[in-house]
Amino acid sequence: MTMYGPFFKHAEVTTVDNTKKETIYINFLQQAAGLSYSVHALLSSEKLLNNNLLKPVSLYAFDYMHGLCSHGVLNDMLFLVVESIHLSESGLKPWDNLKDWMELWSFPRAYSISDIEKLFEGKAVASNRKAGTFKCDASQLLQVYKPVEHFLKVMYLAHNIMVVQCKAYVCWTKVLDYLTSLPFLSDNSPAKLLSLVEKAMAATVAGGFADQMKPKFHWCLHFADCLRRWSQLPACWALERKHKQPRKFGSVHCKLVTYEKGLLSAVSMEHINTLVTQHDLFKASCHLINPSGLTKKLAKMFQELQCFVPGMVYSKRCILQNGATCYKDDVVFMQKHPGGNEFWQCGQVKHFFDAAGLLLCLVDMFTLLGLRAGTESSKWQAGGALKLVDVREVLQPVIHSHGKDGTLTCLTPALLSCPE
Repeated sequence: MTMYGPFFKHAEVTTVDNTKKETIYINFLQQAAGLSYSVHALLSSEKLLNNNLLKPVSLYAFDYMHGLCSHGVLNDMLFLVVESIHLSESGLKPWDNLKDWMELWSFPRAYSISDIEKLFEGKAVASNRKAGTFKCDASQLLQVYKPVEHFLKVMYLAHNIMVVQCKAYVCWTKVLDYLTSLPFLSDNSPAKLLSLVEKAMAATVAGGFADQMKPKFHWCLHFADCLRRWSQLPACWALERKHKQPRKFGSVHCKLVTYEKGLLSAVSMEHINTLVTQHDLFKASCHLINPSGLTKKLAKMFQELQCFVPGMVYSKRCILQNGATCYKDDVVFMQKHPGGNEFWQCGQVKHFFDAAGLLLCLVDMFTLLGLRAGTESSKWQAGGALKLVDVREVLQPVIHSHGKDGTLTCLTPALLSCPE
């Protein structure tokens, strides 16, 4: 790609006749190369090229997040399956039921998305029908795909209603579970991933959706090859995650003559400031985010528990061992209790603490009441004893709902439900 920068520049300065046609010609070249020439663009820097610091792209990977969640396969399958139930002779109204269903669930604060039930309102459903897919962004789909899966299992699969259609959606959720869990699995198996994709493809055809399959369905067959080559798969491209900074500075920059140079300077300074001030930016182990000294109430509580350590700090956020962000009041799954049952422990986090380098969290522990077979969900009794837990034992925040009888239903997160 870098070879096109100097070519654009050369073409621009040596052609003086028929300017309009030459401009169109250069625009076509830019479209073919996938970049626009600018004197301040890094890919057009002759100094960097001469020092062999820029090289053409030689690797390519299919982006599974765009393939499945951003106008992708899961968007299509969610719409097709729910709409097929709606159009069936059963008289069921799954769209209306899903709106009420989504209001029951509480999500980890890291999702930071509210009013998710609006995605299932009448106006949104009408827009979905017009588009032929479930319209939402990737972050919203990552939030709703598990509750929708649980809905189909509990409301329809458990009663043998629209079984093959519901299984088609469930099979694709297993593919997404596995892909999002790749960084944390001890054995990343391309063969297992390919098996999950092929099973989902077969279930899609069996469900009667073969005619609605789009090119992104075919993308999924290449995920296993990319995983075999690099042992990991990127969730999205780095440049796509950098939109906010250029938009923040570009929207207030009005002098178009120096637009590119001013934008590059502002964004570079922002990045340098982040690198200098955020000391935990590349810290891979567990750590608190923006810790502060204990309040008088917390200090008194620890003194009463006889575990107060001078210099203790606390925080409402923490980076877990697997890199996930956990917040105060999140419901979490924790390591299995030694000598106890074969299921994970569960509780609600109250605070995170650093006591002389030892990271702890105060957790309101729940009591396991039982597992619901075939649904990847568990039922818990809230209101147990408070317990100090090593943060390294916390596995993952979970999606949950509160029952009127004081119980909670927790959905097993992807990392813990995907097949090893």
